[in-house]
Amino acid sequence: MITLVPSTIARKGYTFIHQGETPKECKKCRLKNTCIENLEKGRRYTIMEIKNIQHACNLGGTVTVVEVSEPEIVLFIESKLAFEGMSVVYNPECTGCELGDACMPVGLKKGDKIQIMEVLKEAPCKRKKMNQVAVKRL
Repeated sequence: MITLVPSTIARKGYTFIHQGETPKECKKCRLKNTCIENLEKGRRYTIMEIKNIQHACNLGGTVTVVEVSEPEIVLFIESKLAFEGMSVVYNPECTGCELGDACMPVGLKKGDKIQIMEVLKEAPCKRKKMNQVAVKRL
């Protein structure tokens, strides 16, 4: 997917979370659809390739054209669902736990279809038998 990022962060491998806000300075910009509206709010994106194209930005500075993709996300999931290649619907049930960020990482939303790419290790959950896995959103 092609988008625009501030030139100051345009480096291969950089991961960011799209905030989804459209500042008033951007509302009439001809690049708004590519820069802001083609990304989904609350999702993680990793810069895969940097194009040698820059544009002036109404917010100041410049933006660079980049290719991004959604990276794998590491999270805890019930062991009974943790099999490489398995596709499941992400439905976190963790509440009030100090490990909650590992069960409900930023970038995934309840109801997302995900695929287990790799089972990493047993997770240190005191409530359920969990595994740490790397997943990709489908």
